[in-house]
Amino acid sequence: MKATLLIVSAVLCAASSVHAQISYGGEPLSFSRQVAIAAPTTVMPYVDVQSLLAEDDLDLRTKVAPYRFGATLPVDLSLDNSGAWTSFPNGDRLWRLRIESPGAYSLNAIFENFWMPPGASLFVYNDDHSDVLGEFNELNNETHGQFAIEPVPGEALTFEYFEPANAPTGLLRIGEVIHAYRDVFGTGATKAGGAKASGSCNINVNCPLGANYQDVKRTVARLVMGGVLCSGSLVTNTANDGKQYFMTANHCYSGNPATWVFQFNYEAATCAGTTGTPKSVTGATLKTKSATGDHCLVQITPAIPQNYNAYLAGWNRSTTNPTMGTGIHHPQGDIKKICQDINTLTKATFGGTSCWHISQWDSGVTEGGSSGSPIYDANKRYVGQLYGGSATCGFLFDDYYGRFDISMGAGLATYLDPTASGATTTNGRELYVATATVYCTAKVNSQLCIPAIGFNGSPSASSASPFNITCSEVLNKKNGILFYGYQPFGAAFEGGHLCVKAPTKRTAVQSTNGNPLPTDCSGTMTYDFNPLIQGGGDPALIVGASIYAQFWYRDPGDFTGFGTGLSDALSFVIGS
Repeated sequence: MKATLLIVSAVLCAASSVHAQISYGGEPLSFSRQVAIAAPTTVMPYVDVQSLLAEDDLDLRTKVAPYRFGATLPVDLSLDNSGAWTSFPNGDRLWRLRIESPGAYSLNAIFENFWMPPGASLFVYNDDHSDVLGEFNELNNETHGQFAIEPVPGEALTFEYFEPANAPTGLLRIGEVIHAYRDVFGTGATKAGGAKASGSCNINVNCPLGANYQDVKRTVARLVMGGVLCSGSLVTNTANDGKQYFMTANHCYSGNPATWVFQFNYEAATCAGTTGTPKSVTGATLKTKSATGDHCLVQITPAIPQNYNAYLAGWNRSTTNPTMGTGIHHPQGDIKKICQDINTLTKATFGGTSCWHISQWDSGVTEGGSSGSPIYDANKRYVGQLYGGSATCGFLFDDYYGRFDISMGAGLATYLDPTASGATTTNGRELYVATATVYCTAKVNSQLCIPAIGFNGSPSASSASPFNITCSEVLNKKNGILFYGYQPFGAAFEGGHLCVKAPTKRTAVQSTNGNPLPTDCSGTMTYDFNPLIQGGGDPALIVGASIYAQFWYRDPGDFTGFGTGLSDALSFVIGS
């Protein structure tokens, strides 16, 4: 369905990489312009692969830990203490650093500090430029100040950071480099470690068995947490508000969710295919996790781009045994697979908690890396996540899934039944639906202020219900203006409304020119758009019109002007 949501600050552009994180296109400056100073190389320490493989052996058999594919190497590499700067005559600067880890199948990295000033850009690429991540820029900034990149094939990565003249200095500090000793890409390279080799009995999700699961397969993502992998699924809630809740297993929890990478659409296009193209987002916040039910619920922080075609799984918290079970997962980090038990699931204890027991798989199987993946009932509703078990291609018996009904009573209901409806089931839904849905994110700007734009009401020209845009700012006693207009992010806006102390509403356009700004604006401001929409208002506010809003607030250090405190743009469409 065609969605009416537009996120003007997150336009995706194609990069040369076949693996895509949310980025903004272009190419590194050094690809088209000669740079006098070569990127200095930092070589990582030796990785004892055989010892790591021996440690992994038991976990792979029982699936009670995340699937480890890489050795995590602590580092402290920043703009100040590593790499090399090149200065250009106009004052622009370029910083480059090459990291090499001999024998690695791929490398990924975690940034302990990540803040990009306006106009700056970051690219990451391997030696032969076959994989290029970026451009990352200020739109990738998050309030927690961290970031991560997905694995890139090869033994070396180059980080290339451009900073325009007169821009504030960015903050980039790499805290961990992950040396992949397992080939999660299936590159076919011959090195110490293990090639990507999920069992031959695994079935691609686009084989005939998956024909009836083409909607719910889009809930599933491969979860990269530093040097380990799991699987998981998006799930809906009873408010039906499109929140990006993602379920995995409690035993998968590793590192900081702010640096988790969620890789959607990692699947072969055909039944016989062996490769796929993941589409990734980075960052989440923990909502709840518990060993009771072995569940972990996070909320993905960035807006999942609409072209990822994500789906939110419906669920079933009945205690009645499902009459069959279908799992979708990433065994050993491989492309998306499907497995099925056509018999009624039973209840059995595993890990000290009651689980759904797969006595025997009729089609496919799970493996290490499948942990946290969903199992669906006959109505394609989520009923649990993989906890552990003994099943392999050579032994199709005894897998265990944490029961969703138990997890709902152990913390999940707060988020997945926020309306306290007590509903036993919910239906799945598209993440972006053909209704007036609004999603926006807050970003830290150069003044370290955090704007947040919220939405309520129905943006319909014929609606009698209130239609409000609310802007909030975490620093009290600061002035702000809500702008609305009909142009995308970065263009001129057509109206300004003074920020006044909540809950006062302004229902007419108020010019900001020459008007003194209030000094007691704190908390939130709300603007009611309905009078403009429903009578005598701006003629551009018509059905189908795209309306944009931004919040611009006073620079805390500048009491005579507003500085650079502009928020992300929020866009919505007036419905019929």
